[in-house]
Amino acid sequence: MGSCIWSDSAIQYAKSAKNISFYKDTARFSAEIIGKYDYNHFVDLGCGSSNLVLDALLNFHPNRRVTCVDAAKGMVAVAKHNSLHTNAEFMSGFSENIHFAPNSICCFLANSAFWMFDFDKTLPLIKSQLKHRGGLLVNFSEWDLQGPVQDESRYIAIDQQLKILGFEQKKHKGTPKKYCKEHLIQIIEQYGFTVSEVITKTVTVTKQDWIEFYKIPAIARKSLPHLSLDDALTTLSLAMNELPESYTHHMKWLFIKAVKI
Repeated sequence: MGSCIWSDSAIQYAKSAKNISFYKDTARFSAEIIGKYDYNHFVDLGCGSSNLVLDALLNFHPNRRVTCVDAAKGMVAVAKHNSLHTNAEFMSGFSENIHFAPNSICCFLANSAFWMFDFDKTLPLIKSQLKHRGGLLVNFSEWDLQGPVQDESRYIAIDQQLKILGFEQKKHKGTPKKYCKEHLIQIIEQYGFTVSEVITKTVTVTKQDWIEFYKIPAIARKSLPHLSLDDALTTLSLAMNELPESYTHHMKWLFIKAVKI
C-alpha cells in the first residue's frame, strides 16, 4: 500500500491508535521485552504517528535515544509535532533504504509494521547498522500468521454489511500473505541473527477497539480495497457497530527477539 494513503491517515491514526487496545498493549509489551537488555539507542521502523512505542521506550528513561522512521511523511510530521521528548529524532524513509552508520545502533524494532517490509532488503541493512550483539524485535498479529481464521464474528459482520449494501464480498481475512512462526525465524536467522526469544502475547479486543481501528483511512483501504474509500469507511463503521456490546476477542501476537551474531 502506498505511503500517500498513510500520510493522509496520520492525524486520524494518532487519535485512534491511543484508543486501540492492541496498539497500546503491543507497544507496552515491546518496551517490556526490550527493557531486559542494556540498549540505549533504538530505531523504530514504521513508527506511525501515535508515538506509542516512543513513549513506552522513553518515559522514565532520559538516557535513551529513539529515532522514529516511517515511509509516510505525514506520519512523521504528526509524530514529531506531538512528541514531548527531546531525546527523539524523526525521519522519513522506507525500511529498505535506511542508512545509519555501520555498527552504530543498539536495537531496531517494528511494532505491527514488519509485515509491510521487504525482508530480503531490510534485514541485511539492519544487520549492517547494528552494533555487535545488537537487537531486533518484531511482532506479527494473528491475521499475519497461517492457521484457521480468527475472530470469525468480525468477518461475518463485515460480510453481512457488504451484502446489505450490494457490494462484492471481502476476499482476504487478514493480510493476503501469511507466515508460519518457524518460517519467520528461519528468514531472520538466515541474515546473520540468532533468535533469542519467541513470545506469544494475548490482547483482549472489544467492539470499541474495532470501531476506532476502522476509522483510519489506510486501514479501511487495506481491508476493503475493492471499494471506494468512502464506501469502505462507511461499510466498516456500520459492520462494527452491529457487533454486540458484549463482544470480546482474545487476539494473539507473536514477538520475535533476535540478536546480531
